[in-house]
Amino acid sequence: MKMIPYAEKARRHLAAADPSMAALVGRVGACRLETHECAPYESLVRAIVYQQLSGKAAATIFGRLRAACRDDVAPKRLAALSDAALRAAGISPQKLGYLRNLTEHSAAGRLDFRNIHNNSDEEIIDSLV
Repeated sequence: MKMIPYAEKARRHLAAADPSMAALVGRVGACRLETHECAPYESLVRAIVYQQLSGKAAATIFGRLRAACRDDVAPKRLAALSDAALRAAGISPQKLGYLRNLTEHSAAGRLDFRNIHNNSDEEIIDSLV
């Protein structure tokens, strides 16, 4: 994980925008903002895996999934895995369906990740929904 270089600027903005947050930051200290450097498809897969799980359990399952994909979490790799292999990695039946749907739309080109970083949050949500 890589620290976001503008974390201090973000902390100052948050404290200025919300007095409650300013007090909390004053008591607890600044939080660390971290990002995971990976492709948008992998980020979505990771979000699905981590949903409603503790961080440690999700990290274990995602690590197994990465290993099953030979450290390349991409549509083609995930599509090649059997349902049994995904279940063996710890993927629940419901999440397996979500991953299959995401993979199908990605492989078919219905999700365009090339310029996603230039889109607003609303545009990204619209494209995914």
